[in-house]
Amino acid sequence: MKSRSFFTTWDEEILRLYKRFGMEKMPEGDLRLACAPESEAAMFMGGWCCNPWPLLEKINCPALVIEGEQSPNVAFVDLRRAVSLLPRGEFGSVAGAGHLIPMEKPGEITAIIRDFIAKLP
Repeated sequence: MKSRSFFTTWDEEILRLYKRFGMEKMPEGDLRLACAPESEAAMFMGGWCCNPWPLLEKINCPALVIEGEQSPNVAFVDLRRAVSLLPRGEFGSVAGAGHLIPMEKPGEITAIIRDFIAKLP
């Protein structure tokens, strides 16, 4: 799996856990997703059903937005601007990470989240 471009940046332990819990072995020995393909497609496609920008200023709880420094999304989604619209927003960036930060840099994202939580009242 590591040779497939989607997985090349994943942390080895995360990839091992993904294979163990997110995949199932077929009788012929191949692996396939443990979830229905429709479910996976919905996760990738369903996130932008509305324009979230006007809603950001209404989110009054503490909110942490984390971006992978090398994410392809930085070209079309300005997360720093999004954080500026959140009344209690905080921005975090993970160096060397792409879009799938938890899979690529689990230690770094955990540290950012822990620091954020530690500051909460």
